[in-house]
Amino acid sequence: MKITKTKAFFFFLITFILTNHSFAQKVAGYSFDKYPAKEIYKGKKVKVNLRSSNIANSHRTQIINQYNESKIDFGGKYSFIFWGAGTGLTLGVMVDNKTGNVYDLPLTEENSTRGFCGYDISEEDNKLYKKNSNLFITFTWSCEENKITKTNVITKNYSIFIWDEANKKFSLLKNKTEKKTEKITSK
Repeated sequence: MKITKTKAFFFFLITFILTNHSFAQKVAGYSFDKYPAKEIYKGKKVKVNLRSSNIANSHRTQIINQYNESKIDFGGKYSFIFWGAGTGLTLGVMVDNKTGNVYDLPLTEENSTRGFCGYDISEEDNKLYKKNSNLFITFTWSCEENKITKTNVITKNYSIFIWDEANKKFSLLKNKTEKKTEKITSK
C-alpha cells in the first residue's frame, strides 16, 4: 500500500487527536494537574469590559460574540477568544467571567502558527489548556520529508506558560522542542 502525503497527514492527525485525549494530563512533560485553578467560578457571566485591554477595542465584535457563546475554558473562570490573523497565525484574549476584564494571550508567530506538512489545522488544535488549570501550552509543528531515507521528521516546538492569577499575567516556564522520525511506508 502506497502512503501518500495526504494519508500520512490524516494518520498523524488521528494519532495526534487520540494521543491528546489519552495523555491530556501530561504534555511535553508538564501535567495540567500540577497547576490547578483555585476554584471554578459558578456565578453569572458579567459583561465584557472592553476598556480593560488595548487589544479589546480593535477586536470588540469578535470578543463580544464569542464571549456571549463561551463557557469557562481556563484557570477556573476565563473564556478564551481566538481569531485568525492570516497565514495560519492565531491570536486571542481571555475574558474573566467574574469581572469581564480582558487579558492578552501569549500567542505570537513563533508559538501559535498552525500547519503541518503544508496542511492547515483548526485554530484550536495547537493550544492546550483545561478549565481547572493555570497551565497553557502552545506549539508549532513542521514536517520535513527525506525522500532518500523515506522518512518524515516531525518537529514540535512547545511554549509552556503559567497564568499568575495574583499578577494577572502569563509567565513562560519553558520552550521545548521534540522531534520524531517516522518511516514512510510504500508498496
